[in-house]
Amino acid sequence: GNLDVMESTCKNYGLVSALVLTMTFANFASITKEDWDAYRRLELENPGCQSLAINMPDDMFSENHLGWRKLYCLQAYQALVADPTISLVNTTMAGCLPVIKCAMLTAWKQELAFAAGNGGGSTMLLLVVLYAAWLYISLHATKCSRERYEEAKLLTRQLQNEFLILHSMFVLGIIAAFFGIITVMAIKASTYYISWLVWSIGVAGGIIAFLILVSQIWEIFWVNVQVDRLRKKPPRERAKFIDNM
Repeated sequence: GNLDVMESTCKNYGLVSALVLTMTFANFASITKEDWDAYRRLELENPGCQSLAINMPDDMFSENHLGWRKLYCLQAYQALVADPTISLVNTTMAGCLPVIKCAMLTAWKQELAFAAGNGGGSTMLLLVVLYAAWLYISLHATKCSRERYEEAKLLTRQLQNEFLILHSMFVLGIIAAFFGIITVMAIKASTYYISWLVWSIGVAGGIIAFLILVSQIWEIFWVNVQVDRLRKKPPRERAKFIDNM
């Protein structure tokens, strides 16, 4: 690139990162202990977890009037939420322990994605904001003159690795932010299958964003190749070359 492109990159990355940073950091406050308790109960609907309920008594098969179907071990989970120190061993609800552990493990994976997405995304995007600001200052803090081609080229080559790092940090920060947003939406869902639907929508959005990035990189590469070819043409043939593209 050139100095104008570098300046534009610093400004746009700094602005976008600051906006997304505000959103990812706010996601932490949007999820409360009650949300996690509700999500763990939601994971009880996981067919894989429900299949672990073997030889359970009929009173462990709850009507679950707030859901769409009956569930095993809903009463046992509610008892643990009310008193986490209670022991289900040697009780009629002892058979629910594998089901509850399965739901807790699945919820822990979601919590890990929540922390990595929002925490990692917030940290990475904060670094992008600071790094972009410092690089912008660096572009103007040297003695290099923009009017002198050799000096401007020296500056761009000196900072090209730093801008590659900036690009990489920004992409990683956005990827983490996508995971953070998806987990928040999934946790806020009211049913198990709606939660998975939200996950699918979020992943589809991430794939679309990646494809847009790849397409823009390809467009830049293609234009640069055509510019190189155009510059090799005599002036009288350049207009015809562009019309035939």
